[in-house]
Amino acid sequence: VAIFKARNGAELKLREALQKLVSPTKAETGCIEYILHLDTAEPSVFVFYEIWASQADFDAHTNAGHLAEFSNVASALLAEPPSIRCLGRV
Repeated sequence: VAIFKARNGAELKLREALQKLVSPTKAETGCIEYILHLDTAEPSVFVFYEIWASQADFDAHTNAGHLAEFSNVASALLAEPPSIRCLGRV
């Protein structure tokens, strides 16, 4: 799960930037789910729900070129660093 909080006034630009990550990420090896959500209680918060086939596939994703491109604009759009949580089923 990856959580992103937009700076005040940057909600639409952050949404657009995050939406651009969806198609290239879904095409990555090992990507099972990559779904962008908007927090209905706090519309400045966006959440990616992700499922990866393996840790190696997720690690490769974190080094993907489209994520590097997002990183170039992220600081102008984010109110705080993203929160990334890796979860496992129990």
